[in-house]
Amino acid sequence: MKMKAVVYFLFLSAGCFPACEPLKTVAPDGKRLYADVEKYVSFGDHRTGTPVNTQTAAWLGEELEKYGYTVDYPEFPIRQYFFDKAAIVSGNDSISTFPQWWVNEQISQSVRGRLTEVTSLSVQTNPEGQIIVVHAPEGEVLQAFRLINTLADNGANAVVVITENPSGDVVAFNSTAKPEPWKIPVVLVAAKDSAKLAAFAAGQQMVHLYVDGEYKDVKGRNVSGAIGKGGKYVVISTPISGWFGCGGERGPGIAVWLELARWATTLKTDYTFVFTGNSGHETGGIGAHLFLDELAPPIENTHLWIHLGAGLATLACQKTPEGLVRQNEVDSLRNFFYSEPIKDSFTEIFEKTKAQKFNTDERNAGELVYVAQKGYKRILGVSYIHPYFHTPADSAYATSPRILEDITADFQRFILKEIGNK
Repeated sequence: MKMKAVVYFLFLSAGCFPACEPLKTVAPDGKRLYADVEKYVSFGDHRTGTPVNTQTAAWLGEELEKYGYTVDYPEFPIRQYFFDKAAIVSGNDSISTFPQWWVNEQISQSVRGRLTEVTSLSVQTNPEGQIIVVHAPEGEVLQAFRLINTLADNGANAVVVITENPSGDVVAFNSTAKPEPWKIPVVLVAAKDSAKLAAFAAGQQMVHLYVDGEYKDVKGRNVSGAIGKGGKYVVISTPISGWFGCGGERGPGIAVWLELARWATTLKTDYTFVFTGNSGHETGGIGAHLFLDELAPPIENTHLWIHLGAGLATLACQKTPEGLVRQNEVDSLRNFFYSEPIKDSFTEIFEKTKAQKFNTDERNAGELVYVAQKGYKRILGVSYIHPYFHTPADSAYATSPRILEDITADFQRFILKEIGNK
């Protein structure tokens, strides 16, 4: 009840929009948008409950306050794993790895054994006492994870998962909100290291697999801001947490979120704008559920909900023998999701926008799924697994000022179209 009271105060006490020319677009500033992506990435790994998570929320909140928003920082408890280092060591050589959440703090994360590779997603050997290597091709991750439990039940010492994506880098996978620790150590290895891992296995030598880190009871932090006193709401949401630097995954969404927040203050309208940046995305969407369950405006009073999810504006990449090379154009494989009530506006405004477009009655993804499940009707969102998605290599390099400008302008025009349709 206390949280509800805070929310109602937030909405009812939010500042008014300054008087100015109503309902017009403002040319987005591509340099500023890109600088916001760079700043976000510069903080470091954006895992929920870390100092970087707190710092990110503080930065975004300070920006909203500058524009006149009433700002709040909703928090939630989380027992988070703080990762230090993980590796597989064979003699004088080693391979860096990354643990798959949730790490089991009740067992040793240091084991020794011989590597045995499983070449398909079924148990082909007796895993007892072995460190088992499995592959997780794109699209088959769930099958690989189911196999881990079978291997653990059959006596495996640990499991090494070779992850695959276009970048060749290690890929982290989202976890559940409620910790469900693995029975044995589970680490992820980049596809680019698979040959070295195979050499370790071929040598039939004992290897040492270890994960160093510790659990801490901390708090994840969202940030939300509201402006206006209208009885109808426009909500614009974006996740602010993730496994690594998240330059292409989170950066464009956050930059566009900030630019739209600046622009919204120039509108003279009877709508209240609510901007929410949610943490906990990589751990079961905890922050998004908190906002939806306790903080979001009533469904019947929400005219529009826009979710700026993963890969909002990333550059297309071409795979070459030397690695991925970004192109000077937006990745047209990004996914837009729109609900039936906004179909006409969406079709008109985004007709020439390069993307794959889906009606939410047919397909949905990202945190927009939670919004739809909650019952909000007029919704639009973007969610896309770009080539550097969930990898340490995901930097501001994944986007550009021009494509950030283009998508921001599209959203401005869409919002104006929608709030003119009361």
